[in-house]
Amino acid sequence: MTTRGFVLRISAQANRHTKEQAAYYRSESGEPLASRWRLAVGTTIRSLRTLPERGPIWRCDARFQHGLRWIPVEGFPKHLVFYRIDDAAHAVSIIDVLHGARDLELELFRELRTNPPSMPEP
Repeated sequence: MTTRGFVLRISAQANRHTKEQAAYYRSESGEPLASRWRLAVGTTIRSLRTLPERGPIWRCDARFQHGLRWIPVEGFPKHLVFYRIDDAAHAVSIIDVLHGARDLELELFRELRTNPPSMPEP
C-alpha cells in the first residue's frame, strides 16, 4: 500500500440507506442521534481510505459477492458497511450500509446486480 489514501466510491444505495436511517433516528429520538449517526458513518467510511484491509471478507455462497468485506459502523455495531477493495484503481467501493438484522444476502444481491458501485466520493 502506498502512503496516499484510497479513493472512496459510494453507491447511491449506501447514500440512500444512510439518509433513511438518519431520518428514522431523527423522528424517533431527535436530531442529536441523527447527527451522531451521520458522523459515525462518515468516520467509518473515511477510515477505509488508509486501512481498507481491516474488514473481514463476508462469507456467503453467492459468487457475485466475492471479495466483499464489511465493518461495523463506529458506535452503531449492529449497522454494517459493505465494501470492496480495488487495488488496481487504488479505490474502495462502498456497496451499502445495512442493519445486521436485515436479509443481507438479498439486499446486497439486489444492489450489486442492478447498481455496481461507480459513484465517486462527493
